[in-house]
Amino acid sequence: MKASELTRISLLVFVTGIFFLFAGCNGDGDGNGDGDVSPSTGAASPPGEGEGSESPIDVTGTWDGYYNYASSSSPLDYRFVLVQSDSSITGTGTMPSDPHSLLDVQGTINGNNVILKFTAWGDTIWWDLVVSGNTMAGTYNDSSRSWSGTASFTRQ
Repeated sequence: MKASELTRISLLVFVTGIFFLFAGCNGDGDGNGDGDVSPSTGAASPPGEGEGSESPIDVTGTWDGYYNYASSSSPLDYRFVLVQSDSSITGTGTMPSDPHSLLDVQGTINGNNVILKFTAWGDTIWWDLVVSGNTMAGTYNDSSRSWSGTASFTRQ
């Protein structure tokens, strides 16, 4: 065997070894680099099913709850009927005791954070809510920041 041929073979073995070294570094063998190994079997989990992944939240439905208003001694009932499409939300908001208070609602969802808004009484009202299971809770305020409060809703 010639020295140049021996050098080529040595280089090929070295490069192949480096390739296998880096290919196995993520620890789970699925090649996506996420290292998500099933704790019960030690087998790699499919992407999206590893520890810490969440199913997308869908807020479509009727949400009944209340908001605290500064000039009211008790919380005021409120209802959202929402439809989610990807990260966009549309629907209506109303005070169940006043059917004439029906307002169009627009919003977005990012993770479990929901931002809803509607225009009423010449002002835009913003709701900043966090979804946890079948509850949404957070704060609201108007665009002039003259009033704000807390709110909480439960999916029906």
